[in-house]
Amino acid sequence: MTANLMTRLTRLEGQAVPPPAATNTFTPGIRLLLLLLAVHAGGLGAKQSIAEGVARALGYDHVREMQAAMQAEGTALIEWNCRHREAVTLLLSQRNGGPSAGMDHNEAAIRSLIADMPEAFQAYPYLVDAETAISLATEWVSL
Repeated sequence: MTANLMTRLTRLEGQAVPPPAATNTFTPGIRLLLLLLAVHAGGLGAKQSIAEGVARALGYDHVREMQAAMQAEGTALIEWNCRHREAVTLLLSQRNGGPSAGMDHNEAAIRSLIADMPEAFQAYPYLVDAETAISLATEWVSL
């Protein structure tokens, strides 16, 4: 049954039309979470792209490998989503946050991660006026 379920799920996921990224109201918050993942879990250097740090944080050897998984149909995309969820959960749980921690703990965890960002990232566009991004990221991880 499990093999049939995974086959059916893969087929259905491949048929689903993904929502346009531009209409996602959580985009600033998700981008902030990606930056936090890249810096804190992916060892992002000042001259590297955020994608490089995110790829390392999610356990991919190269950005190309991660991008292929993100664009793939079926189990590769499901695996990317699982890696992303686990990485965000681990990052926030190190600061007393996470999916079941509640809005207040998640906001405190996100603010703590921002405060601990290296100076090279303090002027990053998502951090200059981060209140909206923090609010959206907090809501997204608390769902």
